[in-house]
Amino acid sequence: LETVDARARHERVRALTAQADAGLRALGLTLASPSAALERGPQVAFLDADPAGLARALAERGVVVSPRGEIVRVAFHGYSDEGDVERLLRAVREVR
Repeated sequence: LETVDARARHERVRALTAQADAGLRALGLTLASPSAALERGPQVAFLDADPAGLARALAERGVVVSPRGEIVRVAFHGYSDEGDVERLLRAVREVR
């Protein structure tokens, strides 16, 4: 991470959250995080009837999320990539 430009890393994470936001909305989920990229930050959150159960099912598929009350939070980092978003969307599609 020391060799990666901070602005480039920030833009990369912003692009990943936008991809996740659009993909989760396309699956019909209700998002709890802001839709505006500048307000969203490095995470995307969506409502679920059983966040803890969904988190367990996603973990079985290699996707780590955090259940928070009625929402499921997905956080992206500088080392995340488009494949991580695709794995998330595929796993959610399989489970929900």
